[in-house]
Amino acid sequence: MKNLQLKCYSALLAAIPAACAGNYQVGDAIVTDRGGSPCFLLSNADLAEKIEAISVYDSTTSPPHSVWRVLANKDSKLSPKPETCIPYGTKMGTWSVNSEFSSKAQALKARTIYEVVIIAPREGDNDPIHHYRAKFCLTRNSTNESNLEVHQIFWSPKDQRWDFGACKE
Repeated sequence: MKNLQLKCYSALLAAIPAACAGNYQVGDAIVTDRGGSPCFLLSNADLAEKIEAISVYDSTTSPPHSVWRVLANKDSKLSPKPETCIPYGTKMGTWSVNSEFSSKAQALKARTIYEVVIIAPREGDNDPIHHYRAKFCLTRNSTNESNLEVHQIFWSPKDQRWDFGACKE
């Protein structure tokens, strides 16, 4: 059963960055800067303590290349306070980084577009949200080139495209 669950999560997360079809919605994840490294939150704070899996992809490659994946142990979910973000590459207590699904975090590069996908349980049978995602990039700090800054990339409804302006150095 455990291997089947891991294979299902792996297949699901591998397929998400690609063009998807179906009648579900994507929720908004939030990416913040924590000392030059990304930190992840859910827009739905009620689900923050129920996160089941996180995956980060380099979306400049085709197909998108996974740079970090982590799966929560089935018996004990990660339980952050709703306002607490989950740092990139975390190995927090209940998270299984040694499982078949999980992988160690690779170093992130400046001026590369990344996408985070967060899986959390649906809030009932009528909840259309299947997963949460956000795009982000890192840029070099203008006052100290060795320091990186994280920028979330937002969808521009007006222009009907992602606004990558924050990613230009």
